Amino acid sequence: MKYRHVPYGAGVWPAFWMTATNANWPEGGEFDMLEFANDQPSVATFHTKGTCIMDAQLLQQCVPPEYFWYDKISTECDTDYHKNKLGCKPPQKRHNGMKFNQYPGTLVAEWNEHTIKLWHFPQGQEPSDLASDQPRPGTWDLDKILAWMPLDASKCGGKTMAD
Repeated sequence: MKYRHVPYGAGVWPAFWMTATNANWPEGGEFDMLEFANDQPSVATFHTKGTCIMDAQLLQQCVPPEYFWYDKISTECDTDYHKNKLGCKPPQKRHNGMKFNQYPGTLVAEWNEHTIKLWHFPQGQEPSDLASDQPRPGTWDLDKILAWMPLDASKCGGKTMAD
């Protein structure tokens, strides 16, 4: 998603997310890439139905210290609001609307059977291969990652999350 302005302030709730078109929510998965209310920082989350977890040990080993660590990291992606199951919420860089507007640019997501990654590239700093038919996320600047969710297909219903 390329953007020039993100609304923020009292009474707004901007959101940019993706979900499966072939399954009801949350069975098909939902990835919230940008979502915040009022002046709160954005929170990247992943929702699904059933057993699916992030690898907490890998998160502890690989997430840089400048990422915002919640009091309780939610590694369980199962979502049922009636049972207070809110989906995966990894440690992440948290920007509010003001920060996104100071550095307009592009939000990019990679979602496959092993990982969900979210990057923010300020305008003019996007990878040159991003607009090509064969982008190479493995070569992109790790400092631009906002959130990373390492998934294990064997712990996500035995299928890939991209299915």
